[in-house]
Amino acid sequence: MNIKIKIFLPYNPDEIYAHFTGDLFLALAPPLSGIKLIRFDGSKPGSIVELQMGPALFNIKWISEITDEYVSEEKIWFQDQGKVLPFFLTYWKHNHIIEGSNQKSYIIEDINYKTGTLLTDVLLYPLLYLQFAYRKYAYPKYFSKIKANPR
Repeated sequence: MNIKIKIFLPYNPDEIYAHFTGDLFLALAPPLSGIKLIRFDGSKPGSIVELQMGPALFNIKWISEITDEYVSEEKIWFQDQGKVLPFFLTYWKHNHIIEGSNQKSYIIEDINYKTGTLLTDVLLYPLLYLQFAYRKYAYPKYFSKIKANPR
């Protein structure tokens, strides 16, 4: 299944990409999602992102590896692929795309996933879609704070 979400931000692609950090990752997690960031190496190929999800009794582990990257003046793209996935997923590939110029960019979240059956793919779709749709709110909120308080 594929989920694609497009989010406008009034920044250059390189400004956005410079802030793809563990802090941003946590800011993108919906409230009450129970996501804990265990490891975040960055957004370059070979980097690992490890999460713990759910209540402590379940302790669902998710590990993704950044497998590819492309950088130009008007487009930045990197991809993470699931290496250790929650029991309900058999495949995960997430493309993070930043396109634009002159203080006008779009972040495109392009996710491909499989659960093992078409029925469970379809049943999981609304939950995953809502989790990533939350980013339409979270990205602008996070970057407005960064702009107000530069490093």
